[in-house]
Amino acid sequence: YLKLLADAVNEEKGQPAAQSVECLVDLPISAHIPDNYISDNAQRLEIYRRIADIRTVEDSMDVFDELIDRFGDEPQCVANLVAVAYLKALCMSLGIDRVMQADGRMDMRFSNNAQIDGEKLFKALQGFDKRLTLNAAPPVTLTMRDRTMAREDMLHLTAKVMERLLARMDA
Repeated sequence: YLKLLADAVNEEKGQPAAQSVECLVDLPISAHIPDNYISDNAQRLEIYRRIADIRTVEDSMDVFDELIDRFGDEPQCVANLVAVAYLKALCMSLGIDRVMQADGRMDMRFSNNAQIDGEKLFKALQGFDKRLTLNAAPPVTLTMRDRTMAREDMLHLTAKVMERLLARMDA
């Protein structure tokens, strides 16, 4: 509903509708809120909504702070869930529509209609973390490689690397 409203407002202003890409994240890790961490269903649903709304690093830190204040230290599966939501938001801002993890790598595939400045992306990747590579042949994919890391560690590293990449693109 909010996207439709924003598109209608932009259309009235003579601006193009914002392109939004939904990102599917397929990772072989445990990412959920267990019943023994938040036993009340209504509270658990509220936290799931808060996590789904994460768009920035500040949002993710706010969620972590709230979790610790209300329920105590979060288990690894909850930290993973927050990291997945943050990585998803970062990827969506780049026009990435699919994230998959397998065999010591994290593949992030760009949508066919991604609105990305290729020149900025190439410049940002120059001299950047060598574990992150770009495959420009369709489907265009960013790949993070590190066969020495556990899956959960690779998730958190990839989120940090993508955050730094976006900052370099905005500089």
